[in-house]
Amino acid sequence: MPETLETSFPSFLNIHLQTVNRLRWFFIFIFVFFAWLGLWDVNQISRLALPAGLIIFFTVFFDRLYQSLVLRPNKIWINRLLFLQVLVDVFFISWGVHLTGGTGSPLPIIYLLYFGALEILLPPLSLLGLQLLAMLAYTGLIYAYHLGWLNFTPLGWAESGSMRPNQDQQVAFLILVILMLNAILVFFRSGQIRRQLRQAELDNQFLTSMNALARLGIADANDTRAFSKLADEIKDLLDADNIYLTRWDDETEQVLSLAADSVMHEIYLKMAATPRYENTFTRSVKRIGKSVTAENVLCSPYVSTKVALRFPARAVLAAPLYGEPDNHFLGALLVSYNSAHHFSKKEIARIEQIRDIVSLIISRTWLYEEAMHRAELLEKMAGQVTDLVSDLKHTTLLPSIVESARSLLQAQRAALHLQQKDGEMKCEYSVGLSDSYLEQLTSRFNQLAGGKILQNREFFIIPDVSQDARTSPMQDLISGEKFQAYAVFSLNPQGEQKGALSLYWDKPYVVSTEEISVGRLFAERASAILRSAHIYARATEEALTDILTELPNRRHLDQRIQEEIERAHRYGHTFALVMIDLDGFKGINDTFGHPIGDSVLKQVSAALRRTLRATDFLARYGGDEFSIILPETGIERALHVGEKLRLSMTSTRLHLPHETQRYLSACMGIAIYPTDSNSFEEILACADRRMYRAKRSGSGSIIYID
Repeated sequence: MPETLETSFPSFLNIHLQTVNRLRWFFIFIFVFFAWLGLWDVNQISRLALPAGLIIFFTVFFDRLYQSLVLRPNKIWINRLLFLQVLVDVFFISWGVHLTGGTGSPLPIIYLLYFGALEILLPPLSLLGLQLLAMLAYTGLIYAYHLGWLNFTPLGWAESGSMRPNQDQQVAFLILVILMLNAILVFFRSGQIRRQLRQAELDNQFLTSMNALARLGIADANDTRAFSKLADEIKDLLDADNIYLTRWDDETEQVLSLAADSVMHEIYLKMAATPRYENTFTRSVKRIGKSVTAENVLCSPYVSTKVALRFPARAVLAAPLYGEPDNHFLGALLVSYNSAHHFSKKEIARIEQIRDIVSLIISRTWLYEEAMHRAELLEKMAGQVTDLVSDLKHTTLLPSIVESARSLLQAQRAALHLQQKDGEMKCEYSVGLSDSYLEQLTSRFNQLAGGKILQNREFFIIPDVSQDARTSPMQDLISGEKFQAYAVFSLNPQGEQKGALSLYWDKPYVVSTEEISVGRLFAERASAILRSAHIYARATEEALTDILTELPNRRHLDQRIQEEIERAHRYGHTFALVMIDLDGFKGINDTFGHPIGDSVLKQVSAALRRTLRATDFLARYGGDEFSIILPETGIERALHVGEKLRLSMTSTRLHLPHETQRYLSACMGIAIYPTDSNSFEEILACADRRMYRAKRSGSGSIIYID
């Protein structure tokens, strides 16, 4: 057994040996069973006591020894115990053969079972030697019978016609042949198991190294200089001569030096980027999309001779690196040998496993760098968004969004388009753009049904208008404004009101990935702020307005009463509060249904508006009740207004279904501030109380005193 294997698995071996040792109880049962078959005289059972007792003793003895080594396994003592126990077991099996019939005994089968159980525990040669020892013991036993050195006295088998030593040469020879064949089989099986265990150990060592490699990369992933240390670890793991990491530049389509092992790192980083027309391993794996090998780089279709001569490598395996999370091409991992080297399938598989870890480490590092740059932009954006959130009025919010976006991405011009209720886009605010351009741009937005350009994407970027064919439909507009690059970010693409935030640069401008991410995030936040502003404006209006009659609601009434109390108190004025309840409204609801009742409330509210002054405040109090605040009004004026309201109600003809016509009357309660009360709760309660007294008095009643 290899040294590393015995060192790595002593606990496993110890436990397995305990299991095999306890199997002796099964062998004892087999022994006693076959011995009993040969015993017709029960008195001879005493002859089994000594061997059975010794077997039990040694089984317990070795089990205790193995248990003592569980906590602190020692391979030397385990091997010694194992060899000693095998010798003892060979002795007992031979003794059992003697007691159960000699050459006619079925117990030699135990040799087969026993050594089969030892396949995993002993090296092939040791196992073969012990089996030869067992065969020698069996042969010696038979030879002793033949020469008369040992008396053949089986347990009850002599009377049953068992064979004598001089009659069993063929049987003994057959058993020896079986034992020999079993020895050969166990020898090869043990060798196969050893090879599998050795391979498992190598795989385990590789996985351990892979884990260490991953931990190293993760620990130093925020430092690009750690890539050289990573290359050194890969070099040691694969026993390669050199390791190179390349980087692919999407913008220039060039292969750049990222890192190499410590021997080549400084030299490799000083090498110039390979021109676009030169064939390299990195270009090849990007084109093919999988790993490639070259056992002679000077005769390989994957790299030009000019590039190959720059390195000492003769055999190279190149594996593509793909980044997370979008699986984009990062570069390549190059494993090189300075002499002839054949890459086996297993070696290629291991290199690709390492490739996957390197890809994750490089992705994490670059994502960290991008995150740091993005964090700076986000910090700047946070300040911009904070300023936007502080003001939800459209008149100041829209200019703030445009100016913030322009400042965030360092654009010279900007414009904000929002979709209107009719579905057309309208420029709400712009900076640095002419009216004629905005007019034409808005027209084209509308021609595209609200900007189809943004229907299936969140942004649209043109880094150089003179080099991008997508600008052809707008070249006439661009030539007039003379900007060189622009980007459009969609606002609220999934919401009801869509929009577009356009940024313009006077020179060609490549928007980085981080800027795109921040631009999209800003557009998302701006969309949310615009939605909030819209909701805020609508909520502010709805919070103080009754939806059905479009009159001020109870909340607005309470605010207005508080304001009138403060004003009346400050200037010494009075005001009247009139509470109105419609007569017969319940009958209309019951007869014609609530939709008709709602229509009646609208007709009544319109009639009340026509009767009141512009300075009077009319509100729906709830249900079929209305409230009126009459500023700077005493009891006489309040009674006059109440009478006008009563007459207006009785003269208003209601339009009901089936050409039914009906007139309504109303009961009123009037309270005067501060004559009747000088607090909000009391003035409201006083008017309400008098209104209910009026209802009890009869239709059209007006109560103004308690």
